[in-house]
Amino acid sequence: MAIIFNSTNPVDDATWQGYHLRAVIPLANLTNPGFTTGQIRVTFELASTASAANCDSAFIGAGIASPVYDFDGSQVQLLFGGSPSNTGLGSGAIFTSDFVPFTFNFSTAVSLVIATHWSGTHADAAQATGTTNNEYFQNEVVGAEGQSAPTGSFILLAHAIDFVTLIEFQPNPLVNQVVIGGPTTTQIIPGQDLLGNVGLWVNQPTGYAYQLMRNGAVFQAGPWGVGPSYTVQPSDVGSVITLQVIAMNSSGSGAPAASMIYLVARGQPLVTSQALGTQRNNYGDSVGCGFTVGSASVTVSALGRWVVSGSSGSHLLFIADATGATIATATIHTSGLSAGYHYINIDQGYTTLQGDSFYYLQSVEAISGDFWYDVNTIPTIDSHFVYAGAFSRSGGVLTLSNTTGIFGPVNLLFYPVTPPPLGTPIQYSWDFSP
Repeated sequence: MAIIFNSTNPVDDATWQGYHLRAVIPLANLTNPGFTTGQIRVTFELASTASAANCDSAFIGAGIASPVYDFDGSQVQLLFGGSPSNTGLGSGAIFTSDFVPFTFNFSTAVSLVIATHWSGTHADAAQATGTTNNEYFQNEVVGAEGQSAPTGSFILLAHAIDFVTLIEFQPNPLVNQVVIGGPTTTQIIPGQDLLGNVGLWVNQPTGYAYQLMRNGAVFQAGPWGVGPSYTVQPSDVGSVITLQVIAMNSSGSGAPAASMIYLVARGQPLVTSQALGTQRNNYGDSVGCGFTVGSASVTVSALGRWVVSGSSGSHLLFIADATGATIATATIHTSGLSAGYHYINIDQGYTTLQGDSFYYLQSVEAISGDFWYDVNTIPTIDSHFVYAGAFSRSGGVLTLSNTTGIFGPVNLLFYPVTPPPLGTPIQYSWDFSP
């Protein structure tokens, strides 16, 4: 922060209530801080004889060559605790305005002009010393203090009436995002379009850039422009998508601010729990289960099977309709996978299973040395389906093997609603109210 003007005002000068006073401080009386854009505040001083005085309004801005008391149009209003006025001021009151955004070019400006209006019982100012090159004007028109070319008749004061004791100018602080609350996470699904919004910032940002992050890594970035957007892809399933915004002002770039966390949901499983049975291998064709979809259609995004630790082969997973025709496929490579369910996005992107329709879910077990489980208890399945039992394929024919079991075990992930068309908008949300 730089002090660009400092004055000592030891002598009382009375009865300035009802007057619009302007101080014109020439450039030679100001200290150049080395920057032009930032925030400015002014400290005012009243005489020891002041009582119940009111500073009704105050403005600051660059002056012009003639008439010297005119603003060049750059003036801004000073505030006092967020208010345009400061009232009830007493003897020797010294009070300071808030910092407000301000631009002043110390290379080209002629002067700095401060305009005020006073009222009250005794709005007594002081006579300045050490500022003999400053000029002071009086005008009795209320409301003219904020005007560039004010109405009313200005009178140049013969003596150095002064009410300004200090002017401070500082660079803009780095921009900050206004945050309310904490991080939140929401689930999205492929097909939704995330639209960017910058959110709420303080300290006068002048521009924005963005970064789209997938699992913490930038995959799209650039200047803000009209705002980024991204259509969630099937390949994003299981990923976390966030938007980072970088705001900047005359002092540089602030810290990136991140949107809420968007988890691209893989869907929910058909089989929610089951007990593992006897371990088997080398069937030579496919094993799995059959089920009927409830009254509402569902959309399948991935197929999965229970991997036995130590497996190393690749297995084809597929869904077939009641005629045995394959409608969705995925291939799982088991080498290095831990024991448990593992899911692979289906090759077709999405597959819709129609309501009140029967389907087979199968895993081709033709890999020597890889094991699967013969489960002899009925698994627990999601309420969107009716379970039909364990099925296997031999000679190209799918047949019921066990009404109380499940082979593999196999599984799938589904969305209970059809994913929205590509481009369906969802606005990026922040952890505060933009």
